Amino acid sequence: VSPPRARNNDERMTLDDSATAVSMQKRRVASNKGQVLPLIDGDTKGNISGGRIGQKDSGGVTCLAVVIIIVTLIVLALFVGKTSTETFQNDGDLARPLALSEFETVNRALKHSNLVAIYFAASWCPMSTPITNLLEDSFSSVPNLLYMSGNSLQRKELAIVHVSSDTSQSAMEAYLKPGWIAVPFDSNERIALKKHFFVCAQRELKQLGIERKLEIPALIIVDGETHSVITTNGVQDLENEGAKALDHWIHLQSILRGTTIQIFRNNIAY
Repeated sequence: VSPPRARNNDERMTLDDSATAVSMQKRRVASNKGQVLPLIDGDTKGNISGGRIGQKDSGGVTCLAVVIIIVTLIVLALFVGKTSTETFQNDGDLARPLALSEFETVNRALKHSNLVAIYFAASWCPMSTPITNLLEDSFSSVPNLLYMSGNSLQRKELAIVHVSSDTSQSAMEAYLKPGWIAVPFDSNERIALKKHFFVCAQRELKQLGIERKLEIPALIIVDGETHSVITTNGVQDLENEGAKALDHWIHLQSILRGTTIQIFRNNIAY
């Protein structure tokens, strides 16, 4: 006589399911007759808990939860992205971060110069005076160095753009030095540049409503080709190196570009 064959897992699960179905059928019949039957082992292997059907239901709930989480994260990401692009548009064009090419005076200098020095200063500011004198002594008298205005056929090495914090146009014009390009006094550009670089005098803070990063005098050096800021420490460079600050700025430019740029000397008297 052959020994009884061991049932495999599938057979055992089929028998368990059959026992569960019979047990549940008995309970339905008894319920119709007003009887209450105690739970048996077969009842606990089906829909109640622990059975394959219960596991399938649990898996479905888990998948639904994962889908809900993913959809929520996508919606949040879209919302945050939209908010970040609109943050600077609440107060009109002046509050929106602009590319330097959108500033008319600065853009004209960028097109015709290798470097642009944007100079924030005022005639009434005692700290501006020595820096203004250094700029004039170092660069204004050098032939063919500065881009001044108009359409130059040859790209100049440097342009100095003055952003005034004076209280009148006459005061600003009287303060200008030879070779400088002035941002028009009554233009939105003058205000927008201060907001763009977060530079202004103490007395202008309330009017501009910005969190100031640099006070006047400030000299910001910009790459004429890439429009990248090379340094915001132009004032310190002038104080430490005088006319040689130009070579220092060109050296920084070459590092940022990853290229070698010939140092401009053009008979500058050091």
